Amino acid sequence: MKAEIKEQLCRVFSKALRANEEQVATVFLRYSGHVNKIDMDIHNGGWLLSKDPDIRKSYDFKYDSPEKLNELEQELDKLLIREEKAI
Repeated sequence: MKAEIKEQLCRVFSKALRANEEQVATVFLRYSGHVNKIDMDIHNGGWLLSKDPDIRKSYDFKYDSPEKLNELEQELDKLLIREEKAI
């Protein structure tokens, strides 16, 4: 895995943690090492058992372009910017 991808992946995880800590949304990130894939679910307003995620994105390190990982990070950026504007 390239260093740039690792750095971006760390940013994605950091932003997901921040979104959860600040209760902007409930973000689930799953890394599946056996297939080298990340899945991200975002529940605006919090997780509920009977509700599907508002946003569902994934990134496959083998098949997807780096732009697709950018999409994951941009979704988290939108959440955090929205929260900053609300303050």
